[in-house]
Amino acid sequence: QEKHASLLNNILKPLIQKLKYTCKNSFKFVKKAQKMKLKQGTKLFSYDAEALFPSVPIPECLHVIKQRLQEDPDLNKRTMLSPDDIADLINLCVKSTDFVFDQRHHTTENLGPIGLSLMVTMAQMWMDHTINTAVALAKEKNVTTPENIEVYMDDIFCTITSRQYIRSGLRGTNNNNGNPVLDFKECLNSVHPRVKFMHEEEEDNKIAFLDVLIERKPDGTLSTQLYRKPT
Repeated sequence: QEKHASLLNNILKPLIQKLKYTCKNSFKFVKKAQKMKLKQGTKLFSYDAEALFPSVPIPECLHVIKQRLQEDPDLNKRTMLSPDDIADLINLCVKSTDFVFDQRHHTTENLGPIGLSLMVTMAQMWMDHTINTAVALAKEKNVTTPENIEVYMDDIFCTITSRQYIRSGLRGTNNNNGNPVLDFKECLNSVHPRVKFMHEEEEDNKIAFLDVLIERKPDGTLSTQLYRKPT
């Protein structure tokens, strides 16, 4: 199964490299963060997809991948397989998971094998699709859309600019009405019922993303330092 997954990953790799919001690693993120200059009324936020890998909706994700393959003008340069063939092979690898627990054999459908490298690729594709869909939905609903979006697997870093933050500060409301970070989280959660998001707001002008602690300075620039979880 892993051999098939490796073959498919090589075919899909160029698609991953073209994803708009995907962050490759901490070093790339730090370089981008140090170049940012935030406007007045801009705050730092993060969103986290709960249990992303077992929650990726396999049929819908396959549809997204197939569509991206059909739009790829260079696909025939790296494989003779058609988008339909590739989607069928991916489905063969991930459509069911078999494992032994408490001396009993179990099979799950449409959950995807967590240890399979192909699931990492699929999760990245699904997260990019989720962000693009949520941004489009936010624009339709006239919801404030985040800026400086960076996605690493199930974690999303972003900034949100709102007059509300100038008038009343970060925690100016206790409900969803008029709270941009919660409004956009609702857009994220509307993409698919299986993938739900939590959010985190900056505290003392600081927020953590990956192993980086980002601090928002009074002049709008960002400083970074190494971050380690308390555990």
